[in-house]
Amino acid sequence: MSAKSITKHSDYIILLNKRAVIEKLLKVVAIYGANASSKSNILEALEHMKFLVDLKK
Repeated sequence: MSAKSITKHSDYIILLNKRAVIEKLLKVVAIYGANASSKSNILEALEHMKFLVDLKK
């Protein structure tokens, strides 16, 4: 999640230098929504992606 307009709490921001452009990224993101809106599916997909990345190490 991009953090371009955030100026406070700089300890929660990661600076990423990519192609001569410095990108600000948030360390923490919240997922919220109504019941049965697939929040759990998003978390499961992220866990699966992490598993696949770890397999290549």
